[in-house]
Amino acid sequence: SDLLPWSVMQPTGVKMSKYDAASVIKILIERDGMTRDEAKELLEDCREMVLDGEDPEDVLYGELGLDPDYIFALMG
Repeated sequence: SDLLPWSVMQPTGVKMSKYDAASVIKILIERDGMTRDEAKELLEDCREMVLDGEDPEDVLYGELGLDPDYIFALMG
C-alpha cells in the first residue's frame, strides 16, 4: 500500500494515540450515551480505583468495557 503508517502522519513532536483519555471519553459518549462530564468523571473514578490497588485490566473491562490496550488512557 502507498499509504503512510498512522504514526508517520502525526506532527513532529506530538505523540498521539487512539488509546488516549480523549478517545475513551469519546467512546463512552458515543457508545454509552454519557455526557462529556459523566464520561470524564467515570474515567477519573476508574483511575482512583487503580491507584487504590485494583487490577487495571479488571477496571478497564469491568467498569469501562474496554480491553487492556487502553491502559495508558486509564493511567494518563
